[in-house]
Amino acid sequence: MMRSRLVFVLVLTVITWICAPLEHGSLARAADAVNIGVVDSQRVLEGTRQGKTAIAELDEYTRSRQQVLALDQKEIIDLQNSLSKQGSIISPEALQEREEELQRRLSRFQQRQMEMSREVQDKQF
Repeated sequence: MMRSRLVFVLVLTVITWICAPLEHGSLARAADAVNIGVVDSQRVLEGTRQGKTAIAELDEYTRSRQQVLALDQKEIIDLQNSLSKQGSIISPEALQEREEELQRRLSRFQQRQMEMSREVQDKQF
């Protein structure tokens, strides 16, 4: 969120700076007076206190989401292992129930993974 605001402010500043001469004279004089600059947004992000804070917040958010997904993944793997060990011991009905539970968890994991990926991408821009 901070990064997108910072980029927006930088773009707005550059546009204002470029368009300012248009208010004070003819288009020809303005064209002569306009200098175009380039803003390296990555350098701004990495070189300012606000940019570093935004990057740190994004990294922490990403890390927390990865931890949640890792826990979900571990639960799925444990369920798979349990199912493969007990598959021949439990009744066919119980086996089918556990396989369905595994499929539901796997589906939820994939949905959650996509949602979290989108959330992280939204925060980046």
